[in-house]
Amino acid sequence: MCLTMHAVVTPAADAQTQSLTSGVDTTQVGTSGLEVRIPPDERLDAYRSDDTYDYVRESPDGEGGFLRRALSRFLDALFGTEWGVQLTEYVIYAAIFLLVAYGILALIRMEPSASRRRRPTSNYQRDELEERVQEADFDTLIEHALDDQDYRSALRLLYLRALQILDQNDWIQWAPERTNAHYERRLRRTMIGGAFREATHIFDVVWYGDVHVEEADFRALRRPFDTVTEHARENAPESNSHADMHSSSGTDSSRTGGDAA
Repeated sequence: MCLTMHAVVTPAADAQTQSLTSGVDTTQVGTSGLEVRIPPDERLDAYRSDDTYDYVRESPDGEGGFLRRALSRFLDALFGTEWGVQLTEYVIYAAIFLLVAYGILALIRMEPSASRRRRPTSNYQRDELEERVQEADFDTLIEHALDDQDYRSALRLLYLRALQILDQNDWIQWAPERTNAHYERRLRRTMIGGAFREATHIFDVVWYGDVHVEEADFRALRRPFDTVTEHARENAPESNSHADMHSSSGTDSSRTGGDAA
């Protein structure tokens, strides 16, 4: 035999239960006597500044982000948080500007060198000029040197062109073994002797002294070279100098015009 028991709650019993629990705050059950303690601000600040408790993960941004955070913290320590953030931005923008400016300047400085590498030297190399003074196209080479802002080489080419013009107009007889001092002696008593002596001195100092020449320097220094060239083209040489020159074939221990190439 199986007995089934049922609990029957009568209206009277339910009313009795409600009367027993009425007026009692169940949220306070078991909490009487507890004291709420709040940590002091100093301790909270210590926790907030401790990276161990920093659960906000920033997205990885590489070395740039690391450097930026390090710089920001350094500036924060010097000037405070607000000033540190602003200075960090200014420093980053200034660094970007300087890098861009440096790159532009580097490209500008490289351009003349690249131009010189690409530019031809007519039908021969410049180191062959000592053997080709009589046939070299110095006007073209001088133009190229000026375009490249290579004013030191331009002065050298002006001097070699002067020797070429002097030879073509029978003021001298050019030869690779003859020296600049040899030509200077031959022209000493002519109308262009003084200008040639000055041009030779400038050439020796600038070329063999490895002197850097700016554009303004070149404009001032080229005058005696142009004077020699113009007078050699426009005037015939004196007969006595011409005859003396043709009878001489001596050499000199000084540097030669050909050595300038």
